[in-house]
Amino acid sequence: MNADEERVFFASLIEHSEDAIIGTSLEGIIISWNTGAGKLYGYSAKEAIGRHISMLVPPDREEDLEFTLTRIRKGEPVFPCDTVQVLKDGLTIPVSLAISPVRDRNGTLIGASAIARDITKRKKAEEELRKANDLLEIRVKERTQELVQSNASLRIEIEERRKVGNTLRETSQYLENLINYANAPIIVWDPEFRITLFNRAFEHLTGRKAKEVLGQHMEILLPVSYLAPAMELIKKTHEGKRWESVEIPILHRTGDIRTVLWNSAAIFGADCKTIVSTIAQGQDITDRKKIESEYRLRASEYAKMNVVLEEEIQQRKLSDTTLKKTLSLLNAALESTADGIYVVDQQGSITSYNQNFITMWNLPSRLLEPEKNETVMKYILPQLKDPEGFLASLDDLQDHPGRESFDMIEFCDGKIFERYSKPQKLGDQVVGRVWSFRDITDRKHAEEKLVASLQEKEVLLREVHHRVKNNLQLISGLLDMTRMRTGDEYTNSILTDVMLKIQTMAQIHTRLYESKQFGKISLTGQIEDQITGLSNIYSLRGQEIRCEIHAEEVFLAVDLAIPCALVVNEILSNAYKHAFFGRKKGMIDISVVLENDTIGITIRDDGIGLPENLDISSTKSLGLKLIRTLVQHQLKGSLSFKSAKGTEVHVEFPGIPVGA
Repeated sequence: MNADEERVFFASLIEHSEDAIIGTSLEGIIISWNTGAGKLYGYSAKEAIGRHISMLVPPDREEDLEFTLTRIRKGEPVFPCDTVQVLKDGLTIPVSLAISPVRDRNGTLIGASAIARDITKRKKAEEELRKANDLLEIRVKERTQELVQSNASLRIEIEERRKVGNTLRETSQYLENLINYANAPIIVWDPEFRITLFNRAFEHLTGRKAKEVLGQHMEILLPVSYLAPAMELIKKTHEGKRWESVEIPILHRTGDIRTVLWNSAAIFGADCKTIVSTIAQGQDITDRKKIESEYRLRASEYAKMNVVLEEEIQQRKLSDTTLKKTLSLLNAALESTADGIYVVDQQGSITSYNQNFITMWNLPSRLLEPEKNETVMKYILPQLKDPEGFLASLDDLQDHPGRESFDMIEFCDGKIFERYSKPQKLGDQVVGRVWSFRDITDRKHAEEKLVASLQEKEVLLREVHHRVKNNLQLISGLLDMTRMRTGDEYTNSILTDVMLKIQTMAQIHTRLYESKQFGKISLTGQIEDQITGLSNIYSLRGQEIRCEIHAEEVFLAVDLAIPCALVVNEILSNAYKHAFFGRKKGMIDISVVLENDTIGITIRDDGIGLPENLDISSTKSLGLKLIRTLVQHQLKGSLSFKSAKGTEVHVEFPGIPVGA
């Protein structure tokens, strides 16, 4: 794809993006406004362009606006963050906002590009999730009281606790894998602010291993400049206060400071009143601001419970509470993801799934009640274009239980899903398989429409070049017929010059049409075509004029190629007509050199040379005037003549050539 096609492609992507994409100057003046921005804010492009970006900022956030403009002028990006902005009707909505500096092709900072997305639905969903978690905590307490009253005898309790212990160990192992390999940093600390859990995402965030920080004070993770206010926030968690999207910076091992958005929850003891630990889940918004997507993370605490049976009985209340919280947190994590999740064990029984899986596959809930994978497969397969291939991939993974897989599946109704599969392990043992599905139908259809649109424009552009070439060749043919019929040598010479100029332009359009490279021309090939045309015209005089080309393979954009070709045509025509007057043989040497983005073309002959009293800058010769005009005004270059044992013309002009 050439530069012009890339500009058209990215301009189309920006214009039709569902996100609001706004371009501003370094002073904050809006200079571009796409369709998504109009839908989000209510302003048309005509209303928005030319106004200051402050029209979208609430009065109480003017300091944030000044901070953002300062970063833009320094060329620093403003990474994705959640903020509030003002609509045309005066209402405010929550948005996710990311701002990146914009530079020209020379690297000069010229403005900024802002991407905004309405996150109203996400905020409502988070509020509903918090309410659901509170309700589950109440239900867990009620269930705990019921269990206390239902224990009939010590032997029954012992058997029940064995089962609970097995379930707890399996759940703890499962959650250990889930939390340790989660994308979100998760940390737990005790009332003395000593770290008791530190997952792999936190290791990646800080550059420290868990074994280095477990048992250490929370201060080890905090930058010195923010230590006091951060510890003040951390201490409040043991007073029962929860973090809701609280920003606390984290210190990387290398000294780098990462900004993290935190949510926290208290972990209560057996009396459901005493806070025994605090769990916090972070979102590294330092990296999130560098991309145009958002992540919603939910994670949960897990507690290692591997004690003897007598201790389990004595700590029954604590164990039951911990188990219920663990199961609740696992369910919340499954339901919070945007993907459809489906989990089966090694025997083919369904062990877990989320509501998104049911919705995406349009499954009746009753199908999942027997917990048989075969029943679900019978309902899924008729929806697929290639059910045999789907089953073959399942059989292959059954033969290789430790293998991961990723592919795409197509539905009979045109939907397309991404499918990712990973083995579920307890320790080193594979106990099941986790499947996740993501609907990418809209993205695929958008890609297909873009490809079709580009192909249509390519055909149209090829047809334009073909028609222009035909029209120019027709004009050239008419001039040639007229030239051949005229008996006046002066008129014949004028018609020949005009015909050669038109042929030169026709050759360029012919090359564009035949090569299918609509934005560039081979300079060497064009010169060869011009020499062939000139030789056919002037060889009728009986002269033997030989041309040699010493040139690199240089491609020029069309706006440079046409004036350059006309200049070469005029110089070569003058050489053929005047340089070898009274001679039968002659030699013309053409060289093309590209150096430091400057193109130099030298044309020399061994003819009679220029007249001694000829002033190139003031001559009234139409051909020389045309050469000067094209070089100085269109190519923005320089022109020089030498006359020693012939004539040498050197043209030099700037221009970054187009790649082959």
